[in-house]
Amino acid sequence: MKNAMESDEVAKHQATQRRESGLDEELSAGLNERAYASGEVAKTLGVTTSTIRKYSIALEQRGHDIIRNDHNRRLYLDKDVTTLRNVMEYVTSGLSVEKAVKAVVGDVESVPAVGAPARDADDGRRNSDVVVGRLMEYIEGQDQQARELSGKLDYLIDKLQERDEREQERLLVESEKRSKWKFWQNLFEKWRK
Repeated sequence: MKNAMESDEVAKHQATQRRESGLDEELSAGLNERAYASGEVAKTLGVTTSTIRKYSIALEQRGHDIIRNDHNRRLYLDKDVTTLRNVMEYVTSGLSVEKAVKAVVGDVESVPAVGAPARDADDGRRNSDVVVGRLMEYIEGQDQQARELSGKLDYLIDKLQERDEREQERLLVESEKRSKWKFWQNLFEKWRK
């Protein structure tokens, strides 16, 4: 009887350790999928745990659900790791964290659970189409901004060239005046001698 109680205690202790470390294979959400602790995800993605935390907070603020264990620690499923990797790629390419998260998960109000697994192939395709559509809109906006900036740059270049031409003309006129003045000054000097 004593051995049975000890083995129950050991099993409970091991289950607690698995939950706390994020390695519990059977999650309360009913998923039969491995969950990773933030340290494992950070190591996998080659960043610090604080970076994972920062990106996770931004994702959660945009409505992306990340499961938590009994101690309120985040547990990352494969889909979450993929989402974090996508956010990192956008951030690496120069986007802010907020814009990167928005590009990855979109607007939660208009897209129900973009980062959630699709219930069927049509849901996944629709969610992918929405994300691709949002990315295309973002790219078009960036292209429009680039065109506007290019137009402003061309305008500034034209104005600078006009200013340079006026300055060159002014310097030429000034140089001619000095040359004439120098001529008369030399002539006067010769006459005085």
